[in-house]
Amino acid sequence: MLWLLVAVATIAGVWAIYPGELSWLPCKGNRWLYNRAAAGYHQKWQRHDYRAYDALILEAATVLGHNDSPARIADLACGSGRATLVAASRLGIKAHYLAVDFSAAMLAQFKQQIANDSTYQACDITLQQQDLHTWLSMQNERFDLLLFMEAAEFIADNRSLLAKLGAIAAPGSELIMTRPASYWGFLFPGRHQSRAAMHRALQTAGFEAVEFLPWRARYELVRAKRSAIPEAASP
Repeated sequence: MLWLLVAVATIAGVWAIYPGELSWLPCKGNRWLYNRAAAGYHQKWQRHDYRAYDALILEAATVLGHNDSPARIADLACGSGRATLVAASRLGIKAHYLAVDFSAAMLAQFKQQIANDSTYQACDITLQQQDLHTWLSMQNERFDLLLFMEAAEFIADNRSLLAKLGAIAAPGSELIMTRPASYWGFLFPGRHQSRAAMHRALQTAGFEAVEFLPWRARYELVRAKRSAIPEAASP
């Protein structure tokens, strides 16, 4: 019996760290892990399979580049900044970028990347350390592009979080995010959403033309657009 308890505890411990990334602990536990991992986090971005991820962002950025006014881009759970910097490589000073993450160490890595590359130093990039639920509850600005990559499944009550994304999406805006695919999603009970469930959640939030695109073994890319017609004001 003892060996069984030890085995279960070991499996639970391994799962909590990988893939759970301590996200089932209070926020401080999850933040502690990300702060420790931040120094080497940028290495994951070197994998070739991130080219498809980059391509979606670049495509959306190219469309925004045709607008007369600067685009407003929000990178939620930004980590060390990959998504923001990909968008900035295309739009440069023709956009305002806001990147949010709860890890001070991740944001420090982000700042270092900006400091090391003159391409980004002239860009209007604002970094904020904040829990996403808290940040969304205080946010009044609307954005033309929302980036939410490899993060939803690590956040408690992510269904209500997805609902809040519609409130900060400008008319005609685009959302690019990810959804755990195959067995990976079932490692996040209570947080995993099927395609149908996520499709419904995004439609309820005001998004349309929701697409699920193959990407990596563990994830698929999700793209959704908001109607370009502003919502009618309540009487």
